[in-house]
Amino acid sequence: MVSDKRLLLHLSLIENVGPVLVKKILDSIGQHSLQLADLYQVSLSDFEYQFGFTSITSQLLFTGLADKVRLDKELDYIDRFNVDLVAIFEDSYPAYLKEIHAPPPLLYVQGAPLLDNKKRLAVVGARKGDGYGQRVVKTFIPSLVDNGWEIVSGGALGIDAMAHQATLDAGGATTAVIGSGLGYPYPASNKRLFQDIIHKGGSLVSPFPMMFGALPGNFPARNRIISGLSSGCLVVQAAQKSGACITAFHALEQGREVFAVPGSIFDELSMGCHVLITQGATPVMSPEDVLKGLGEHIETKNTGSEKITLKNQGNVLLSNQTLQLSSLDQLSEKIIAHCVNPISIEQLMTITNLSLEVIQEKLFHLQMEGLIQQTFIGLWVISK
Repeated sequence: MVSDKRLLLHLSLIENVGPVLVKKILDSIGQHSLQLADLYQVSLSDFEYQFGFTSITSQLLFTGLADKVRLDKELDYIDRFNVDLVAIFEDSYPAYLKEIHAPPPLLYVQGAPLLDNKKRLAVVGARKGDGYGQRVVKTFIPSLVDNGWEIVSGGALGIDAMAHQATLDAGGATTAVIGSGLGYPYPASNKRLFQDIIHKGGSLVSPFPMMFGALPGNFPARNRIISGLSSGCLVVQAAQKSGACITAFHALEQGREVFAVPGSIFDELSMGCHVLITQGATPVMSPEDVLKGLGEHIETKNTGSEKITLKNQGNVLLSNQTLQLSSLDQLSEKIIAHCVNPISIEQLMTITNLSLEVIQEKLFHLQMEGLIQQTFIGLWVISK
């Protein structure tokens, strides 16, 4: 390992030396026309009086750099696990990530290198993601992969794992940024998924030392890297206070495109998405919405759009309204058919024998598509 990268690794292993202090050190090195490796020759008093660090920080750096035992162990782990260490001053360090505030000085990478010629989209969501979230992921991911997008997520249970797996199933590459060292990938239950990611052309990434455990304080840093590596961020289900929302807020702060999938207003797992939309995220209901938001040119295909007529007991209930046949399932058609005259949600539940949650979800999407509307007294009717 080249001397500058070795020194940067040594710095990162010193307790309480984070990205902000490392940047200050790198800036000081530049001002004094020194090489990074020259820090090994700097005295305790020079750290304080020449470089301008406090006495506590100077002692921390001087003592830490004098102890090479942990550095040697870390280098052994890096070699043993076949990990590539990427330093912030190297050309192989992702350019997008360099743009964020206080980017990690080092990235540990297993698998494919993080090349800048790849289009990356973060897809994150709730650890308790349910069937709705899984359906969204399985609907969106294949189209994104087909359009050349690599999916970045956090390797966690729930939506993250669904996004990684859906990408692999679609023949795409995915990057998992985990909240622990690569020697102890977290969560352990996703070990097989992590192996598949690497074997199928993706990457496992961490900013933490090799044997670092998954501490709660790790995840905000991980979330910043997920958004920082990506051109945009898609949130699929998220509680109002969740890691997925934090990732999305980082993306908004970093000037990235943020997309949120709406859900039921009564579903806790949709609250975060709705809050994000009020903060400037783009609501999306199809992969095409995401691709357009990312500036992709979408080829319009002939999907058989035509006027359709829904009938009930032989009577024409809907006419002269153009709908995409491919976008409506039988349940949606049934609901629209019963909305030819104003109808309450309770009546729809009785007629369709469906739960309140399912009916609300269908009504929301049909309203977003402009097919039905709600009257001032709360009844549902076909849009005029």
